[in-house]
Amino acid sequence: MLESRDEKPWRLTLSLILLCCTSSYGIALACAMALVWVVRVLRESRSIRSSIRSVIARPERFVAWLMLLVVGLTLTVCILPYPDTFGMTPGSGGSSAIMQFLMFWLIMPSEALFTSFAGDVSLHGLRMDVVPIVLCVVLSAMVWYALGRLARRRGDLDMLLLPYVLFALCATKYFSLHHLGIVFALFVADLWMLIRDRPIDADDVPEWLRGFVRMRVGRIAVRRAGKPGQPGQPVHSAQPVCSTQSVRFSRIGHSSQPATAQPASASSHSRSAIICNCVIVLLLLPSLWWNIAAGVCDLRYDYSGSRAVASFAERNDFRHNRWVSVWRYYPETTWPDGSHTPRQEDTHRYAWAAIAADPYLGRGVWSTAEHGSARGPERGLLDCTYRGRSYEPNQVPTPAQMNREIAACAAKGEPAFVIGDADFPEYYFGRLGYRMRDYRKVTIATKHMSWKNWVTTADITVYVRTDVLRTLRR
Repeated sequence: MLESRDEKPWRLTLSLILLCCTSSYGIALACAMALVWVVRVLRESRSIRSSIRSVIARPERFVAWLMLLVVGLTLTVCILPYPDTFGMTPGSGGSSAIMQFLMFWLIMPSEALFTSFAGDVSLHGLRMDVVPIVLCVVLSAMVWYALGRLARRRGDLDMLLLPYVLFALCATKYFSLHHLGIVFALFVADLWMLIRDRPIDADDVPEWLRGFVRMRVGRIAVRRAGKPGQPGQPVHSAQPVCSTQSVRFSRIGHSSQPATAQPASASSHSRSAIICNCVIVLLLLPSLWWNIAAGVCDLRYDYSGSRAVASFAERNDFRHNRWVSVWRYYPETTWPDGSHTPRQEDTHRYAWAAIAADPYLGRGVWSTAEHGSARGPERGLLDCTYRGRSYEPNQVPTPAQMNREIAACAAKGEPAFVIGDADFPEYYFGRLGYRMRDYRKVTIATKHMSWKNWVTTADITVYVRTDVLRTLRR
């Protein structure tokens, strides 16, 4: 936290209010940082009475705290989900809340900074093999050791740990791995604040690591001097890279000379700055590579296939035909590790490509023209959606409600198109009472989805009714 936070509280308070407005995670992080601020003020007091006086001693700061509290509570009330929200009902069979909390500390730091073992899944449903888990735990432990050492030496352990604790508690309910960028940004912010409190010096390096580096540098110097294997020969010209003398960095990667620095140590300082820059580049290299790979993939290929769906509908004048989407359905599954996932179904989860095609097509794309001349109400491309909405409502229906919605859609007869990533087409056609022999499967496009250094492909398919298929323009 900035040194001027008590003298000029509004700068930090407004930043925390902006953080609250970003997401629910932002509210948790801002709350934790504000708690650290308040606790540090209270820690300076010797009694309860003096604690109260210290809180209100600076009226401007006290008003800023109250404003932040009001904004945080208001936003929290506004975003509290209903019990039937999809994120609140992830289903059973996944990891427990305690296990998710532990994974957030032992797996997520590695996955956010270095490794790419897990795909874009929810923390609740994350499954990894033993070897990736061990590697992630080791790398995460190294991250916590490095940050913890820096924070402890600067008296900032509370600023490092409390925000992550609240973040981890929120993650047990909502977190998916496409939120990993927030974890990465939090670690970068932690490092930035620690360096701002006190620039990194050689004493921040553990003694065992400094000894290892001195030993390696000494061996290299001996080899260069052409005296390998001579016992008892001291090396006077070798200057250790990490000496006990402090080397401060006013900015990451930029060195500043100590007040007592001698010209003879300039080369040592230069080497230290180079090593620091190399370490920073190595730490950022995985994230830089992932961003470059994702950018190249998005430039070369379609990500969602929604534009291809819109082009398919416009090119063939299919915009006013009835389109029905398959919905989210997974059968009961037993995984290789012995875990069990019950049957899952949600008729309010539609094909993303069909939903995202609406902006390309404009409003009012569906009508009753297929069954008459009267134009229907303005809505998206899909028919048989919850209350006619052209987006996913994120409300999980009850089994009885799903049955009613499926029956109502089936009563309208066979649509011209059934769209979606249907791994179990027989199930959907059977539930809707449609005959699969009346349809033919057509692949509209192939989408390429980037995830870190991965690229996965999937076809955008649609089942076209045979009488409509005759009018299809290839």
